Amino acid sequence: MRSESCSPLDYVLPTQITFGLGRVRELAEIAPRFGRRALLVTTPGVPHADAARAVLARAGVEAVVFDRAEPNPGARSVDLAAEVAREAGCEMTIGLGGGSSIDTAKGAAAMAVNEGGAWEYTIEYRGERREMERRPLPIIAVPTTAGTGSEVNHIAVLSNRETGQKGPMRSDLIRPTHALIDPELTVTMPAPVTASTGFDALTHAFERYFAGRWHPFVDAMATSAISAVIEQLPRALESPRDLEARSRMAWAATQAAMCVLAPLGESGLHIFALAVSAVLDAVHGRALAAMMPHVLADLTGAYPDRAARLAEMLGDEPRAARAVPAMTRWLDRIGMTVSLKELGAAETDLDALVAATSVERIERGYHRPMDVEDLRTMYRLAMG
Repeated sequence: MRSESCSPLDYVLPTQITFGLGRVRELAEIAPRFGRRALLVTTPGVPHADAARAVLARAGVEAVVFDRAEPNPGARSVDLAAEVAREAGCEMTIGLGGGSSIDTAKGAAAMAVNEGGAWEYTIEYRGERREMERRPLPIIAVPTTAGTGSEVNHIAVLSNRETGQKGPMRSDLIRPTHALIDPELTVTMPAPVTASTGFDALTHAFERYFAGRWHPFVDAMATSAISAVIEQLPRALESPRDLEARSRMAWAATQAAMCVLAPLGESGLHIFALAVSAVLDAVHGRALAAMMPHVLADLTGAYPDRAARLAEMLGDEPRAARAVPAMTRWLDRIGMTVSLKELGAAETDLDALVAATSVERIERGYHRPMDVEDLRTMYRLAMG
């Protein structure tokens, strides 16, 4: 068991945050600060894209639309968006949508002014990532989901379709310059997206709460975000137009992402889930849900006091042994109980899942020696 202690902390949040119902109209004031031509990154069918484009036009900003952002965004898609931005002479990127759109906008902002391909700037590239030599274009993030936290963090998670890998482009330079968070934009999310992205928010706070190093500032944010998601996500699913629930979820998502900005380590949950998403092309939130009970079971032995507190937040007895059952019941309540088999995995996928998982990162997250057979056992348990 790791001892509780207050770790040293370096913390920077350079992103300006504009938060509140109806504030998306302020895009007309924000965008012109950075230029007169923007790459508007989104996906087909996002209901707010035409309205955003009209707001920009009235403010004298031309929107060059790139609506080919992909789920689990591919590095090649990012390179294509960057090429569009360069050729059009864009002075900023605007990510409108979920984490995929915002991550694509981040990557495009970087690659529009730097050499090489986006995958070279992820930590999976030949064991080391390429460093950015030039500052990316300004980035405005306008989330229409509540969960990924990409609007304030320094990460763009990219997929390599050729190698079956998934890895983060991680740099302080790609933190959005401005995050425009209007909870009204999340009302149009379908229930499965609400559940998946909402659970993602909880896991970002979970990562730092079970990271092995602690700080009271981060703990306060993490427990606040976890509690809010546990309470408000079922409300948002039951009453999609409940603006109070949507507002609290939107802020919990941002707060959870702010936890990730603290360099205190990671629990290991996202490391497993990234491999699942890469190999099975699974929705990120569902990949996290498939792995959560099994990762939490391992972490309970190492951090019983924190597991007990999590069980209490989930409405159960404040005992470590109740954490996994309580989490399993809550996942069932929000429709997120899922196994790897239900995500399309077969026994023949185990080798690929293990190969896509960094043993070194898992060891750092778990704070104990791990090997490929330990990873195989974890994935086999998650098969269901």
